Amino acid sequence: MEVRPQAHRVEYRLAVVKITLSGRAGEFGTVADVLDRIAALGINLSAISSATTADASWRLSITVSSSDALAALNAARSTAVGMEEPRLEEGFAWISLFSASMRSSPGYASAMFRALERDEIPVDMVVVSDASIGCLIPETRVQDGLRALRRAFRLDR
Repeated sequence: MEVRPQAHRVEYRLAVVKITLSGRAGEFGTVADVLDRIAALGINLSAISSATTADASWRLSITVSSSDALAALNAARSTAVGMEEPRLEEGFAWISLFSASMRSSPGYASAMFRALERDEIPVDMVVVSDASIGCLIPETRVQDGLRALRRAFRLDR
């Protein structure tokens, strides 16, 4: 018998933009420098992904609302001098699953990914907290994602 985590609701947010900076470690400011500059503009980030590889390459991806995209891009560009040109990707949305028991009940992530994969909805980034798990997906697939998660977590009843 399949054990199904109990979710309480699914929400989404449209008009999300991903900005990615990359280059060689040590050639430009730190992650904190970039984030400080963006925060100084009063811009809230939805997600942050930072990675350094064995060859000292560095990549930082952040998500912001489309209304903050240009300001965040310019702040990142001015802080990270000497890096590759930041890449701005539009057309994303966050889809999030909420449950009060998420922290104490394993299986939410696998059930969420299974539901989205079943409907061939690509997941770009993931954010997890004690009460929610959110995925960055193509904005054009939001309604499909909502249906998939509502069906998987029996929220459509």
